[in-house]
Amino acid sequence: MTIQERKLEGIDVFLYEENRDPEYIGNKLAELSQYSDLVLQMVTNRGIKVFPNGNPQTYCTDHWRCRFKPGVEGNPLTQKQLMSLLTTLTENNFDIIKTEMLYSFDGELGYSLAQGQ
Repeated sequence: MTIQERKLEGIDVFLYEENRDPEYIGNKLAELSQYSDLVLQMVTNRGIKVFPNGNPQTYCTDHWRCRFKPGVEGNPLTQKQLMSLLTTLTENNFDIIKTEMLYSFDGELGYSLAQGQ
């Protein structure tokens, strides 16, 4: 059996949010993520990137995927940082539906890139 190097690279946080303005959601999440040393890379809705620089004509539902990655490339990411982010989001009234940890295995992505990545 070959042992693979598994590296935690980020988290996708899925939110239920009735406010359908991607700019509001994206800016608020970006502001809150700084407290966990993570950066909001993007927000998608129905698989379409809506923040940053989304098309304002995109129809959005109340289900958002928000991808967070380390603020400094190469810094190891810890579960504690991710839990800190989730706590901060919850304390600021974001309704977390589910999360998905983003891992690479021997340098190969174990998760799908989103539109525009």
